[in-house]
Amino acid sequence: MVRKVDLRVSDILPLPVYPRKPTGVDLDLIKQAKASLGYPQLVQPVDAVPGSPGIILALRERPNFICDHAFVQNVTLESVTAALKHCLGLSDDSRGTTVTMMLKEVFGEELKEIEVTD
Repeated sequence: MVRKVDLRVSDILPLPVYPRKPTGVDLDLIKQAKASLGYPQLVQPVDAVPGSPGIILALRERPNFICDHAFVQNVTLESVTAALKHCLGLSDDSRGTTVTMMLKEVFGEELKEIEVTD
């Protein structure tokens, strides 16, 4: 007997991937990495674009727009797993690059992030 799973769009977490939605080996590595993390929510890799929600997983190329991202130059199961943990908010990772870090590269270290308080 086949069980029908009732999914809502809100049950699926989009995972923006740069430079394009992964296929083939890259998609397989992301699936293996997610499985190894035991992350319960469904994750759907999508094309990363400016304004994508969350932290972008950047494979082999840094995004050409300002965003928070985890850059993976040497794509292996280990590196994708570490970066995916960061993208999902499960840990920090040295590949993590924030918007502030990117802006400091352009405007210099004197750039300061202003925290909004209530």
